[in-house]
Amino acid sequence: MAELLRFFFLLLLFSLSALASDCDDMTTCNSCVNKRSWNPFASCRWCSLDRKCHTFGALLTNPCSTDMNIKDDEDCPSENDIYAEYETDLAYEQVFMSAVAYTDEPDTCMDKLKLSHDILDSDIEIISIIARSCDDWLFDYRECAVVIGLSNNRKSIYVSFRGSTATAQVLDQLVSILFEPKNSLGEGHVQEYFLEAYEKLSFCLTNHIEELKKLYPDFTVRFSGHSLGGALASIAAFKFIQEGKLSKDEVTLYTYGMPRVGDKLYAAEHDRRVDSSFRLVNYKDCVPHFPTCRVSCSIQGETGPYHHRTEVFYDTSSMLPESAYKVCHGNEDADCSHKYQGPVASIININNCFDSHVKYFGIPIGDFCDQQSGRRRKRSESSDIGYLLSNDYCEVLQRQGDQWAVVSTGQT
Repeated sequence: MAELLRFFFLLLLFSLSALASDCDDMTTCNSCVNKRSWNPFASCRWCSLDRKCHTFGALLTNPCSTDMNIKDDEDCPSENDIYAEYETDLAYEQVFMSAVAYTDEPDTCMDKLKLSHDILDSDIEIISIIARSCDDWLFDYRECAVVIGLSNNRKSIYVSFRGSTATAQVLDQLVSILFEPKNSLGEGHVQEYFLEAYEKLSFCLTNHIEELKKLYPDFTVRFSGHSLGGALASIAAFKFIQEGKLSKDEVTLYTYGMPRVGDKLYAAEHDRRVDSSFRLVNYKDCVPHFPTCRVSCSIQGETGPYHHRTEVFYDTSSMLPESAYKVCHGNEDADCSHKYQGPVASIININNCFDSHVKYFGIPIGDFCDQQSGRRRKRSESSDIGYLLSNDYCEVLQRQGDQWAVVSTGQT
């Protein structure tokens, strides 16, 4: 009986809110909160998750919870808080970094990428790998790794996280993100698997970036990653700003086929902290639609999985740098990748899903470097740098002659 009454209550509120279309006409936060809703005692309210104005009681269309809604002028974002613009050349350049993060020879692969993909003007130099053996309770697989690059022309430090490399690691990732609990981060929560994977590298990564920023204080730090690597890049960009290691003006984030990292509260705080944040989604890639929203992304509670901004959607089966794209308005915009698939449609179209996930800008991110080297390493084979790594702490590797060598560790 209680559920039936709740249903009719929600239906009544939805019907009343539908009559108050004036709220929907407001396109800025300030105009929204100064507009009276259908309720004479309540104004319209602004939701930062979809950047839209909603009427009082719009529970079925407003993704923000009551506490997340903005109702006063003083809480609206400043006019000076202008989000960064999406840059295709940066996205194209950083997909190379995401590709080389999958290999144990990222410097060699980057040189080949420059020759084969017409980026001869790029001066990105791979300077180090930060890695650690990743032995999980369920599966035993290869290392977690992040590749560091440097560009004097761009005045940039590149930080690109390796995605899922072994079949077992992919399965472990899927199992881990289907279940709670989630781990606390900032005002919200993120998937336990993602945060634990990041923390295996964080000590070495933080120290290494701090050392590089002392040498290159005016360089921008550009985080990137594909699939699981994108989730780790999301957390890294957030934590570097949250902990005061970098300012928001010093950080960019570009990810490719990234799954949902955390809940609505994490998404909202990530939006506030990381200005230059772009999630590229290629055509019918289904990975960005996992973990699945509960019933609906809009009406689920604060603890349900939810993307942070900004989705950049390429609606073509042959994504190239010159392809048309859409910078989506809301974090979970129904007119972008959602229009093709929810989780059920993703499973039905599983071939399209994986075809779209493995290639961005025509580059098979996870396999490109192996293809270039002519070596197809079996997933059961250990990594070429695996013998250098510890299960207990992270390590920073740099070239010494033609070999990678450990130059510092996270051992305490």
